[in-house]
Amino acid sequence: MNGNNSKKKRRKLIIWGSVVAVIVLLIAVGVIVAKSGGTKIDPTKLAKVEKGDLAKSVVATGKVTPITKVEVKSKASGIVKKLYVDYGDRVKQGQLLAQLDKVEIQAQVDQSRAALEAAQLNLSYCHIVAPVGGVATHKSVEPGQIVQPGQGLLVVVPLNDIWVTANFKETQLKNMRAGQRAEVNVDTYGKTFPGHVDSISGATGAVLSLLPPENATGNYVKVVQRIPVKIVLDPISPSVAILRPGMNVDATVITK
Repeated sequence: MNGNNSKKKRRKLIIWGSVVAVIVLLIAVGVIVAKSGGTKIDPTKLAKVEKGDLAKSVVATGKVTPITKVEVKSKASGIVKKLYVDYGDRVKQGQLLAQLDKVEIQAQVDQSRAALEAAQLNLSYCHIVAPVGGVATHKSVEPGQIVQPGQGLLVVVPLNDIWVTANFKETQLKNMRAGQRAEVNVDTYGKTFPGHVDSISGATGAVLSLLPPENATGNYVKVVQRIPVKIVLDPISPSVAILRPGMNVDATVITK
């Protein structure tokens, strides 16, 4: 009986001694770790997880997303004439993908080009220049007015290129010919200037008038008609005289 009790006491002493030893060992390890500032883990020396090792994992659903996607858009309106790609085809940068019908677009280009040319032509018309040299008269426009194409602005009279229209009687034209010498006396200066017959009109002034006379009563009175004759003057120096349109003159043609 006493032997059994002594064995039980011995076992308890061994167990309590082992527990105390483990506690002391843990305390010693904790003191060492506290003094060293904690154990640093080298990421290059991590142990590889093998099958059977304890590991945690999570699972989630997702989808593959491209880094970027570019939508190809048409920059013009028109009919698609041909398509060079389909679903699943691989394309390269700069590759031709589709082609529009050029007929309608070319018509628009031609129309725009014509409009551009017309606009450029109108732009050149902004500078109105004198078609001939002379004296400006009959001005009918002022700054700020709006004008339309074909509207008259003023009249330029070339004083260095003038002639005389003399209305001779039809009975005076018997011996008159083009090229004959003539003399013109200008009332303004009281001088006579030489010239020559350039041409004789093909009809009387009455026939060429806006409302030619017509004898509707049947009573016809014969009136001597006058026919215009163009007389071109010899060059006249501006220091001598300046002849202006509308001046009264007396013309004489030397027929012999």
